[in-house]
Amino acid sequence: MFKTIRMRIIGTSIMIVIFSLTISTFFSYSVAEKYNEQAIDSTLNALASSYPQGISDWVKSKTDMIASLQPAALTADPLPALKQIASAGGFTDVYVGYANKITLFTGEPADADPTERPWYQQAKQAGHAVITPPYFDIASQTLVVTFAIPLMKEGHLYGVIGGDVSMDSVINYVNSLDPLPGSFGMLVDSAGLIISHPDTNLTLKPLSSITRHLNLSEVLQGDTPVDIQLNGETKRVKAMPIAGTDWYIMVVQDKETSSAGMQSLLISSIIIMVLLVIVSAIAIGFIITKSFKRLSMVRDMLETMGSGDGDLTQRLPTDGQDEVTQIAFSFNKFVDKLSKIIAEIRVTSEYVKTAADEIATGNNDLSGRTQSSTSSLQQIGASLAQITATVSQSVRSAKEASDTAKYASEAAAQGDSVMSDVITTMGSIERASAKVSDITGVIDNIAFQTNILALNAAVEAARAGEQGRGFAVVANEVRSLAQNSAQAAKEIKLLIESTISSVSSGSELVHLASNSMSDIVSNVSNVSSVMQEITSASEKKMQSINEINRAIGQLDSMVQQNADMVGKSAKASSTLQERATGLAITAGSFKV
Repeated sequence: MFKTIRMRIIGTSIMIVIFSLTISTFFSYSVAEKYNEQAIDSTLNALASSYPQGISDWVKSKTDMIASLQPAALTADPLPALKQIASAGGFTDVYVGYANKITLFTGEPADADPTERPWYQQAKQAGHAVITPPYFDIASQTLVVTFAIPLMKEGHLYGVIGGDVSMDSVINYVNSLDPLPGSFGMLVDSAGLIISHPDTNLTLKPLSSITRHLNLSEVLQGDTPVDIQLNGETKRVKAMPIAGTDWYIMVVQDKETSSAGMQSLLISSIIIMVLLVIVSAIAIGFIITKSFKRLSMVRDMLETMGSGDGDLTQRLPTDGQDEVTQIAFSFNKFVDKLSKIIAEIRVTSEYVKTAADEIATGNNDLSGRTQSSTSSLQQIGASLAQITATVSQSVRSAKEASDTAKYASEAAAQGDSVMSDVITTMGSIERASAKVSDITGVIDNIAFQTNILALNAAVEAARAGEQGRGFAVVANEVRSLAQNSAQAAKEIKLLIESTISSVSSGSELVHLASNSMSDIVSNVSNVSSVMQEITSASEKKMQSINEINRAIGQLDSMVQQNADMVGKSAKASSTLQERATGLAITAGSFKV
């Protein structure tokens, strides 16, 4: 329910309103309840204070009437005055009891001794006007009270004047104390006897007969009303004394009835609070929904950009100065920057795509050239293998020629005794010389081919660029060695031709060998030295060729590695080309 920020704000605002109204209602009700309690107490105190005055006035008027009979009671015939007071004061009977036990009554006379009657004894003991406790009059069957006052003559008790009066008016007066439903007034004396109560059955019964929780002394102790439980209901009781008597008027008020206004106030407050919450919720929802409308536009535009055709030409309105306007302004600024970035990405992706295409083309060309270089190196390797075999054969032939020259020198040293062998040997020398001439021709041819191969290797090395630099150096060395070999071969050839010429001359002058033997020995020695040099040169050439073979092998390995690297580069360039194409398509999907 509260997944969106709008609903959270609305919910929080409503909760704050509810909380505030609840607190306000609570405190308002508490204050109103406090003042209502004070008002109830004031009303109760006012009622309890106003009614005693009426009863007190009634008591005083009756007492004054009885007291006014004192002069008449001392006359010879007080009866007319007694009747007049009885009629005027509403007394049922007015009488005088003298100390000599004579009694005058306005009503029927009584036979009893007046000096022993309670009213007489009470007035005599008090020495002033008294009111007897209420009692039921048998004749009238009403509650009656007697007002009595001592009759003094020359400082001595001469008698007691009394008057009986019905309490119906007082009872009706007390019963009229009915401020609220469930409330009533009652009159009690200091002993706790009930004088007046709406329920006449409780007359002259103790307060405990109403409820054991009601105690006159507890009610009189405090200044505020006392709460009691009566028939399961809470009552508030206030008692006030009646001046000139030992009576107390008690006002009993129903607490629930007196607080009915507060309950109505509470219900009204709750209803008003609910209505305010509903109105506040509607108002808050309307205001927040209206405020979030433009924020929803931002959301809808972002959804359109994310799920649609990537239209970056749309902008949000920036009317107003609230936070949503600031968000719209920042969003437009972001879209502007994003549009520029997308445009730059689009241009850059095209450049990257073009560069990737060129790299792929270059890698394919380089791959072809690398394969061609590999084939050429393989051919060079095969040619070098043939040269190696030929040079090996030349070395062996040179060794044989050297051995032959040695043998010829030994044979020439034998002198004349082996001249016939010399002729044969000279023939062999002539043949060997011819063979050596052929060998030198082969060596010269090998040197020429080596020179050509070295040139080809240098060209291929130049094509290979940085990777073929080392191979170019080796090719130059091979070329130099080939030139040296060719030069040496030419020199050998010249020597061989000279040897052949000498052998031919020796053959022609064999018969003159004895005269020329020393020259032959010398020439043969020279030939032997030259052959040794040829052998040494051939061995060096063999070593050079072996080094060339190793260099060619290394170069072939490097070319193979280069080919692998070219393949990887071609694969990477192909991937780059695909990614560049994808980037161009993605960038092209945005409308800027």
